[in-house]
Amino acid sequence: MIDIHNHLVIGVDDGAATEEDAINLMKQAVSQGIKGIIATPHHRVFDWYTEAEDVRRYVNALNQVAEKNQIDITIYPGQEIHAYGEVLDNIQSGLDMGLNDSKYLLIELPSAEVPFYIDQLFYNIQMKGYIPVIAHPERNKEISQRPSKLTDLVEKGALAQITAGSITGVQGERIQKLSIEMLRTNHAHFVASDAHHVERRPFLMREALDVLKQEGLHDVVDRVLYNAEQVIQNGTIRTLPVEQMSEAVSNRKKKKKKRFGLF
Repeated sequence: MIDIHNHLVIGVDDGAATEEDAINLMKQAVSQGIKGIIATPHHRVFDWYTEAEDVRRYVNALNQVAEKNQIDITIYPGQEIHAYGEVLDNIQSGLDMGLNDSKYLLIELPSAEVPFYIDQLFYNIQMKGYIPVIAHPERNKEISQRPSKLTDLVEKGALAQITAGSITGVQGERIQKLSIEMLRTNHAHFVASDAHHVERRPFLMREALDVLKQEGLHDVVDRVLYNAEQVIQNGTIRTLPVEQMSEAVSNRKKKKKKRFGLF
């Protein structure tokens, strides 16, 4: 199993703070059956700037730590790139990078909305031979309220990655149902941990895949495992045409009106 999104790099964002944290995360990954991790520190969000060359250096150090501690795992370089207008220029100049230097770019949208420029940005990215992978769309407020926003982006060539904890219910029942439905209807193509800490934000990959199997989505499990391997190899992932989501998750819940202006 390959994990394509997590925060294992030490001391650069809100992920592993110490070498001990990173060791514990790697050991937890191995216990989950994970053999490779693409380390994806936040990039271009808040004051976190982890440029590609720095990530490669950090990843080399992590692989040395893994070898020293006899942890049977391989770490690969990547970034979780916050959506911004100059991402394509910086990909081409070498400041930003794809997952394991592949054509797949892990792009994080703002948590509250889908920016007005995202259609054009994704189009420009694809015209240069890259493929945007939307990180945890189920946790984007606008997409969770209007999943058709994700439908539009995926039909235009973007991919999407669901967080394991969302599938297991860590983010609540509604996000759990939405995440499973996104995978069931071919709106999402990867499951990844987004792990930050072994206790506060652990891997949960095995648990997430078990939930999908319990839902009868064995074909989805096979597909997301295959797709993660293909990212490492810069290969071609498996996609299927998107299907309509059920009304249970695709309609925004209406708030009850307050009576008599009281609260």
